[in-house]
Amino acid sequence: MNVTFWSTSILISVFSIWQTHWIQWMGASSKQSIRRAATLLPTFYIVLIPMIIVGFIGIFIYPNLTNPDTIAIQLAIDHMPAVVAGLLGAGTLAAAMSSSEPCIHATALSYSKDILQPLLRWNDTTSGKWTRRLIFPIMVCMIAPISIMEPASLVYILLIGYGFIGQAFPAIIGMFFWPRATKHGAFWGLFAGFIVTVLFSFLVPHPLGIHAGIWGLSINITVFIIVSLVTKPASRVTIERFFPDMAEELFTENRNELSGAKLSKL
Repeated sequence: MNVTFWSTSILISVFSIWQTHWIQWMGASSKQSIRRAATLLPTFYIVLIPMIIVGFIGIFIYPNLTNPDTIAIQLAIDHMPAVVAGLLGAGTLAAAMSSSEPCIHATALSYSKDILQPLLRWNDTTSGKWTRRLIFPIMVCMIAPISIMEPASLVYILLIGYGFIGQAFPAIIGMFFWPRATKHGAFWGLFAGFIVTVLFSFLVPHPLGIHAGIWGLSINITVFIIVSLVTKPASRVTIERFFPDMAEELFTENRNELSGAKLSKL
């Protein structure tokens, strides 16, 4: 992994909004709980700083370690009592399980709620039952084989996943902060970003060493803005509902543009 790919991998992870967070926000009971969740979420990443420091220290202590992913356990075995090292291993397993469960649960929920329910016309009760039923086969058929056969590939698979997750960023930001954004702009931006990310992930891997998701995101943002500007904006009722302070300004600009276009034709 060269410096460019490593840096752009960090960058695309910054723009990635996991489906677990999105589901959490959409299931909030009030605006205050959404604000609280979004505000407190970054504090979780503070916990990662000591772990990163330990990892870098381990690299210098064991420069010739065959599998760098085992640095923390190797440090524990060599410098801690056996019982403490065992507890560290058990804690690591528990942390991995608690971190992966929401992702597996959210994937099962997406399949049942967003795909199967509209397709088969299920009610919410049936959809909920299938969400629970899908968790186990997703884990056994998709996640467990990769984890057992190719554990070293998990990081790279995660980085590729960031490239696709990050494509939702322009649409989400536009939905909350740009009243001129349109559904057509969001759709075609997502579509273009997805296609570019697929091409640069598998057919022409990461041109110039830049993460495929960054290439996709660049195209996504460009298409999103252009298509939104050339398509009809949302209705005034919708704009006033979500952007009450910006509605008058937006529609005044649109009227001025239409008047100018008519005058130029005359």
